[in-house]
Amino acid sequence: AATQRGETPLLAAAMNGHQNCVKKLLDHFASPDAPNVDGHTALILASKFGHTDIVNQLLSSGADVDHQSRFGLSALHEASSAGHLKIVEALLKMNASVKLVENVENETALIQAARGGHLAIIEALLARGAEVNHLAGPNTGTALMAAAAGGHAAALGPLLAAGARVNAQNRQGTTALMLAAKGSHPEAVGALMEAGGDPAIQDVYRRSALSLALDFKNSNSCANDEDESSFSSEIILQLLLTMDNGSVI
Repeated sequence: AATQRGETPLLAAAMNGHQNCVKKLLDHFASPDAPNVDGHTALILASKFGHTDIVNQLLSSGADVDHQSRFGLSALHEASSAGHLKIVEALLKMNASVKLVENVENETALIQAARGGHLAIIEALLARGAEVNHLAGPNTGTALMAAAAGGHAAALGPLLAAGARVNAQNRQGTTALMLAAKGSHPEAVGALMEAGGDPAIQDVYRRSALSLALDFKNSNSCANDEDESSFSSEIILQLLLTMDNGSVI
């Protein structure tokens, strides 16, 4: 029996990793796709919380691999965001769509994997045709921007190799380089500059990567010289000033 919020024994068992309970419920014809009021199915919950064996059980029972919650999140979104590689692989084996977008920021699974710097998942999604230059909502942008904002330098390589536009701008005019500079991520800044990132591009507020790095440095000017953020901002400024070729900020 379901609660008023649509929570069923199967949903609870899948979310909490109770594999034997899931098996018994499925054997007694529990619907693998029955959602709660938020549209979460057992597969979505098991994928989110990393219960690989339960995900495989549900997929074997015919669970809808592309069901989306009322927020637009699929099992692939949840597993990609959380970094559950084996679950991502299981979902892709069942032809989970890499093109689905959630309905808050229109993010794909690739963008969510990039935000977490989940390199192997990024590569798996790209191998299945994920759109590397999909532009999500104003607070996100592209997968490259998501990786840069988190300072995930290693994740930038496969995205750039797949054709990510290094100087793409989101709806606020922000580039991946701006986000890396603003977050004080020197390795990400270096990788983006090497790929042709332009430190002179300005957003809608007339800020460039260089001016954002300067703002970061000034906001940390009272910090100890050994402070990591202060050290990172100095590296970023050196990179940008060296490669800016005299552009006005």
